[in-house]
Amino acid sequence: MKKSQITKQKILQAAEEEFAEKGIYGARVDKIAESAGVNKRMLYAHFTNKETLYATILSIVYERMSAMEEALLQNPKPPLEFVEELICAYFNFLYNNPSYVKLIMWENLNEAKYLSHSKAHTNRTKGFDLIRKAIEQGVKEKIFKPGIDISELTLSLNMFCFSYFSNIYTMSYLMDTDYKKPTELNKRRQYIVTLIVESIKI
Repeated sequence: MKKSQITKQKILQAAEEEFAEKGIYGARVDKIAESAGVNKRMLYAHFTNKETLYATILSIVYERMSAMEEALLQNPKPPLEFVEELICAYFNFLYNNPSYVKLIMWENLNEAKYLSHSKAHTNRTKGFDLIRKAIEQGVKEKIFKPGIDISELTLSLNMFCFSYFSNIYTMSYLMDTDYKKPTELNKRRQYIVTLIVESIKI
C-alpha cells in the first residue's frame, strides 16, 4: 500500500472515532489530524473540508452494513431461514460496530442533513432492494403470508434491531438490567426472531 493510501486510512480511522463520539459539529479537525499523526494541511489534501470527510465516513459505515447483507444473499437460504439469519446478522453487526450506531444516531439528530452528500443512500437502497426481493420470493413460494407490506417488514427488520443498541444505556438504567450482557443480547435477538417470523409465516 502506498504511503498516501496509508495516510488516508489513518485519517479515516481517526475521523470515524471522532465523529462517532462528538458528531460533526462537536468534532475537531485538529483532533482528527493529531490522532491520525498528520498535519491539517495533509488532511485537507485528502479531504476538502470537515463536511466532505464526515460524508465519506457515513458512506463507509453504511457500506459495511450493506456488504454484510450482500454476503448473506450470496448463499441463498430458504425464506424463513434467511429472515432468521438476517436478524442475527444485524444484531452481531451492531454489537461489533458501535461507531455505526453512534454515527447513525448523530445523523438522525441532524435530520439526515449530510446523508445526501454521501454515497450512503445508494449503498443502503441497494441492500434494502436485495432484502425485498428475498421476502417477495417467500411470498411467491407461499411460505410468507400473502399481502405482506414488504416495506414495513424491511423497516421492522432494521428498526427492531437498531433500537436495542441505540437505547441500550438508557434502558439498562431504567430496567435495572445490563442489556450489554451476552445473555440479554441473545434473549432479545431470539425474541425479535420469533416476533417477526410468527407474524409473517403461513
